[in-house]
Amino acid sequence: METSSDNGETKRQIVDAIIKTEKLCEFSTLLHPTNEQEQKELFLSGAKNEPTFTYKKNIAPDIYIPFCSRESEIGNMYMDRREHVLMELELFKNIGSDKEFTELSLKLFPIHEINIVPGKKEKEEEELLSAEGVVFRFKDAIKNLSESDWSLKIRDDLSSRIFVNQWDKKIVIKEGLKLTKTELNELLRHEVGAHILRSIQGGKQSEPILWVGTRRGRLFEEGIACFLEDPNGPERIFLRHFAVMHAQTHSFKETWLELCNKGMSGEDAWAMTLRIKRGLSSGASHGGFTRDAMYAQAFEEAKEYIEKGGDISPLLSAPIHPDEIDILKEKAEMRIFRTPSWLKIK
Repeated sequence: METSSDNGETKRQIVDAIIKTEKLCEFSTLLHPTNEQEQKELFLSGAKNEPTFTYKKNIAPDIYIPFCSRESEIGNMYMDRREHVLMELELFKNIGSDKEFTELSLKLFPIHEINIVPGKKEKEEEELLSAEGVVFRFKDAIKNLSESDWSLKIRDDLSSRIFVNQWDKKIVIKEGLKLTKTELNELLRHEVGAHILRSIQGGKQSEPILWVGTRRGRLFEEGIACFLEDPNGPERIFLRHFAVMHAQTHSFKETWLELCNKGMSGEDAWAMTLRIKRGLSSGASHGGFTRDAMYAQAFEEAKEYIEKGGDISPLLSAPIHPDEIDILKEKAEMRIFRTPSWLKIK
């Protein structure tokens, strides 16, 4: 393994600081406006043309993250991950400063056009499961991974349906969420089969960077998760990508209207637009939070890799990018774990 005792200690310190930082910085909660319900009612009723948002008092921590040498490919992975986390902290410190927030988001989550043309999937009528039913199924799925210390909670102050905090081993589901059995099975493959499994397997590796994932691996994460959910691509990720691209030169209302024109209900279009405009103070501002573009962009990359014969097992063995597999196997002695049978691609 490419390490010395001193360098190994520095790497562990870097990873410990990354974990400490990311434990405190949850996109789904810190970027969620405290006045969302009020602004939603005013906006959807037509009483307000553009929403304005307020946020919890900034609690982004000041945490020192050590340096390590960039003289090796593995060292570069540590430093790239370190810089990404420090930029995330800057993003949180600029919540409500619309121009600066957007500029930082574009550096963290760069956007580009995609080539995939999404197909339309017909939905069958199915019984809806409540958030409580979703929690029950998630607990069962996690037990199948021989993990028992994960907690599941239902909360209302989220901008997403669900989020996974791997550091606290916590899954939070949005209050009022309702899913069909098909949607739930797809979500389990996405959240448990990709996010949670990559975290668990990464924690079993000897190289500390694999405990937290590489920078490229983290940007790729939603791609493999979406591919496991639906090899053709979940329809929502293409709408999200369109909305992120559109929002760069349009306001909240203009983006919302475009989504409505594409067939979304006013409520659903609000939820998707909010995901992109969260972090901004004024709905009139252009730009926003660009992370939602990563889903379709990374999905396109994952689909191409797997359709060309790439093995999915290394990508579920730690939070890494396909281009990093060989170097991590050679220089970091990365172990490749067998893919669970329920995650096999049909």
